[in-house]
Parts: sequence; C-alpha cells; structure tokens
Amino acid sequence: MQPAPKLGAWLVVLTEILAAEVKLPRRERRSTQRLFEELRGRGYDGAHDSVHRFVKAWRLAQARLPAKSVCAAEFCARRSVPVRLEPRDDHTAGSAVVIKAAHMKLSHSRMPFVRAYFS
Repeated sequence: MQPAPKLGAWLVVLTEILAAEVKLPRRERRSTQRLFEELRGRGYDGAHDSVHRFVKAWRLAQARLPAKSVCAAEFCARRSVPVRLEPRDDHTAGSAVVIKAAHMKLSHSRMPFVRAYFS
C-alpha cells in the first residue's frame, strides 16, 4: 500500500463514517467518490486515489471478519417435550377401535414423532 500522508489525519473520520455505514444495506452505502467529496467538504486536500485505496482495504478487511450468527432456539437433551394426546377412531380388521396418538417434536432434530396407544 502506498503511503498517504495527507489522509493520515483523516483516517479517524473516514473510519467512523465507514463503521456507521456498515450496518446499512449495500445499495445505501456511499461510494468512494461520495466519501471523497464528504472529506473535501470538511477540509481534506488530498487525492481521491488515497481515499479509494483506504476504503477498499478497509471494506476487504471487514469482509474477512467472521460473521456473527444467531441461534434461533437452543434445546437441552433432558428438556421435557410437549406431547399432545388425541383420540382417533381406527378401523382395523373391520372393527372400530379407539386409539390415542401422542404427537411431539424431538428437541434436537425437530423431527415429528407419533406413537399410537390402544385405549
């Protein structure tokens, strides 16, 4: 990376702007030209190329950071599972039999589990 002595004093300001824009969608972030114009308005008298190189390197470094993930639900292996018992009429071998079906979802795999019991 080439030295940018005029940009040195403006690195804090530019980093703050970039950090605030990281949370925005990509389409709403300012281009390097817009960032350069912002710094010009604040008194920066350096070149656009210095701003462009710094912004490109900063964004690349941010892209390499590990993404923060959110786990929607955590399950303990021993946690009780809600079970619904529903009476059902079943016609087995021509005769009507009332059975109860236990419905539940397994904690870790979220797989449905059904077991029928004769009344």
